[in-house]
Amino acid sequence: MSTYLTMRTRIQNELVRTDIDARINEAIVTAIQHWERERFFFNEARTTLVTVADQENYSTSDGVPTGLVGIDTLKITVNGNLYPLTHRSYAEIENKKTNLSFTGWPYEYAYYQEELWPYPIPNASLTLVMSYIARLPEISLSATNAATNAWMVDAEALIRSRAKAVIKIDVLENESAKAEAMMMLQKGSTSLSLMEESIKVNLQAEVTRRVQTGHITPTQF
Repeated sequence: MSTYLTMRTRIQNELVRTDIDARINEAIVTAIQHWERERFFFNEARTTLVTVADQENYSTSDGVPTGLVGIDTLKITVNGNLYPLTHRSYAEIENKKTNLSFTGWPYEYAYYQEELWPYPIPNASLTLVMSYIARLPEISLSATNAATNAWMVDAEALIRSRAKAVIKIDVLENESAKAEAMMMLQKGSTSLSLMEESIKVNLQAEVTRRVQTGHITPTQF
């Protein structure tokens, strides 16, 4: 299993530099922060939370996931059946709440200030089923050498590729790396290199392959 230390050591070896450990750590974290809002097969998640009668908003203390990046679907269980809630802007939900005593089975929701706002305000204890993109824990500048998660394993090549590009551009001021990053920008890509873009495309295609085939298809990097 790949770890924070494993990745840092490999980047050191590939760049032939052992004197910039702190900058490599920064580059790894920067690379994760860049890609963590994108959908990959390993950061999809699912959870449930329960509403409380007359409670209008829900935070992590109520069961909203910590590190929630984006909600894919939100459904409510009523009499054993699941019904989808429609996502609305917070302003739309707020403008509808002219009477706070109006409650019922929610059919819409907003996500604002890291809190869930169902509408109407729930009138009972009801189960919400959420599928979402999750921010993975573990890897930060203060993480231990043994820290690991899917960014160190499933997306190891993606993060390593971007971290190396960040080091080449920001630390080593490599002109070839800068030129390649500019070329990617002009193409409308958020990747810093052709290698990073290729790895990203393969990883995101894995989501489609898993849905279509129902089983895991190995990807070669």
